[in-house]
Amino acid sequence: TDGLIVLISACCRTLEQAMATFNMTIGIFLLFNGFSANTKTTPAWLSWICYMSPLYYSMEMFLNALYENSPVWVSTGQLFGMRKHVFWTDFFICLSIGCAGRFLAFFAMKYLNKIER
Repeated sequence: TDGLIVLISACCRTLEQAMATFNMTIGIFLLFNGFSANTKTTPAWLSWICYMSPLYYSMEMFLNALYENSPVWVSTGQLFGMRKHVFWTDFFICLSIGCAGRFLAFFAMKYLNKIER
């Protein structure tokens, strides 16, 4: 989420804009984190938001790390619609979301805010 925070702050002109956008974005990510709303409990037309949330992948990594080879996975992982054996996939997805946010923030600072040396 750090890369997304930098992207939001780079795209906004004022502190108030950045705080409002950040609160709305993090609120959506907190709602669709895989625990409170997940791919099994949300309608199909809304479940794509789970895959946009880095917190969803973090929750999936957490469940994989703790319960992958445990009988708890049957009740917990399947209840929340989590995939099994995807720890490193989720890790690299979170890493790429952060890097993409930083990369896009660079261009937002350069072209939206016209920062020059």
